[in-house]
Formats: sequence, structure tokens, C-alpha cells
Amino acid sequence: MADSKFEELCEPSVRYLLSSDELVAISENTVFHALMHWIEQHGTSNILKSQKLPSLLSVVRFEFITIDYLYNIVQHNFVARKLPDFNNHYLKGISYHALSDFMKQQLPCPPVKRKGSAKSFIPYTWVIQKKELRKLIGTDNKLISDTFWCCGYTMVLAIANVEKFNLSLLHAKLSLAIANLTEQSEVLIQWRLESQCFPKGFETVQHIFKEHANSSNVRIKFDSGMYQTHLRESHFNNRSNSGRPPRQRSACLFKYKF
Repeated sequence: MADSKFEELCEPSVRYLLSSDELVAISENTVFHALMHWIEQHGTSNILKSQKLPSLLSVVRFEFITIDYLYNIVQHNFVARKLPDFNNHYLKGISYHALSDFMKQQLPCPPVKRKGSAKSFIPYTWVIQKKELRKLIGTDNKLISDTFWCCGYTMVLAIANVEKFNLSLLHAKLSLAIANLTEQSEVLIQWRLESQCFPKGFETVQHIFKEHANSSNVRIKFDSGMYQTHLRESHFNNRSNSGRPPRQRSACLFKYKF
């Protein structure tokens, strides 16, 4: 669903959609983020005044929010914390993660997982126009992607330090950063970059992101002669909730996977 369409939904529709077992969501973190985004777009104070128990938080299955997201993001979310039953939902999620698998199976009313996705990834593509990339050669400037969300985390890509390696190859620094980490937060992310611009494959990068070390940097070499190739869809594996369609342009396509 496009962001604008989701933002236009009324509260009963949001409750119905986000509480559905048929909602396809690779991560429950995404459901929490979507709800917080909707509340912010409709005016936090207006929504809070109309809330009765159970609040809108009841549509989120806190038991299936990842433990790192509960600790890093959920407990600090100023919108969620204003809702009257936040503490109960938050503790329910934390407590569920503390249970052994055996104890989870013995629960009288175990939480129900949503309908799984047939995909193991959500598409995300960053297309850099040829002329924009060439402007970076030999400068301290950088290009920054649109902000996107991966499993509830705010992410952004950047490319900088572009230099000519030889007549056909360029090399540069590519960075993946998480913008919404708080103090003492950290999350382990595995990501991989793919592009038809690369003469060779690219290995998976594993990085622990923290508040003051919130970016993962890699040095890349890519073939400047590949700009005119057909640009295929790219994807993050498992964790991204933002996508872009495949395109054909005079540009360099970078493909990322979690």
C-alpha cells in the first residue's frame, strides 16, 4: 500500500487492517512503525484525545517485534509512550522473548503469527544518474539516497570519494547508515550490494550499528561503461519495508540485500 493511501485511512480502517491475520508483514516492527507514522500524520494530540482502552497499540503483536527493536526503538518512541496502555504492551513483548520455546507452547492463548510472505525480501533500488555520479569525481561531495525503512529502522545510503581507477573503472566509498538509533542502542545488520556496474560480485557485509557508529562503509569499484545496461529490480533480504520498481535509465544501479 502506498504511503499516501495508508495515511488517508480512518481509525477504524487502520484498526481493521493492522489487526488482520492476513496482513502480509515480514516483520512486526514494520507494523509498529506504520501505526506510529499514521498517528503522527493525523496529529498526535488529536489521536491521543480519542483513545480508549484498548488503544491502537492493541493491533500490534508486540510478542513478534524483535527484541533489538523493542529495546532500541519502541521503548523510546514518544508517541507510543503517550498511549495509556503502552507499558502493558511493551512488557508483554519483553516477557514473551524471555520465555523458553517450551513455555511459549504452553501459553493458554499464544499470539498468532500473521500470514507469511512468499518473498524472503522486500525490493529496494537506488538509481544514480550518470551525470550526478560524474559530478562527484575528484570532489568531497556525496550523493544521498531517499530515506527508507528497513524493519522499522530509518536508513539512508550515501556514495562519496568517487575517483577514476582507470579508463573504465571508478572507485568510491558507499555507506549504509541507520538514523534513528538512541543511546546504548545497537543492532546487527547483514547487507550485500549488487550491481550490473560491478565487474565482480560483492560479499555480504556484517556490521553492528550503534548511535555513535551508525554507518557501515565499503569501498567499491564499478564499471563506468555499464551505465547503459538494463536496470533490474534490487532488494533487501528479510528486513526492508520500502521498495522501488525496476527502471531503465542512463544510470548506475546498486542492489542491496539484508
